[in-house]
Amino acid sequence: MCMEVLGFLISLRCEEKLWDLAHASRGGLAFSHLFFADDLVLFAKANLKNYISVRETLDTLCELSGQKVHLNKSKVHFSPNTSPETREELCEVLGIHSTPNLGKYLGFPIKHPGSSTQDFNFVVERVQNKLQGWKASLLSMAGRVVIAQSVLSATSAYVM
Repeated sequence: MCMEVLGFLISLRCEEKLWDLAHASRGGLAFSHLFFADDLVLFAKANLKNYISVRETLDTLCELSGQKVHLNKSKVHFSPNTSPETREELCEVLGIHSTPNLGKYLGFPIKHPGSSTQDFNFVVERVQNKLQGWKASLLSMAGRVVIAQSVLSATSAYVM
């Protein structure tokens, strides 16, 4: 229920032009936030107006709900084009530290700029960890192939 109120507050700020929507591409879809269960990702252009609006929106939600934002568990991720001075100023406004690494979500790493041949090594490692626990000597070759295929397809489907 709190997330619905937060969504309403964010939409209201966007309508009042106090919060600039982010765009996926030039002329593409515009968005300000994503909710998933109790997780929240906010999107805004890196300027003082937007960050003050984000802070005020979160403060309003806290006043209405009686809950608090856990600032130590929160992170701000900036575009590489944002200057260090701007990053520092905006982090001060929010009271949240900046991070160059978004970490993992639901156990999987969030993609960072640039691509590499190692991008999906974590999938191979997960499958290897699952396969190590099996008693391969108790299974026929066909049984091992069937189990390996099911683990590979389930793990890769979950990641995608």
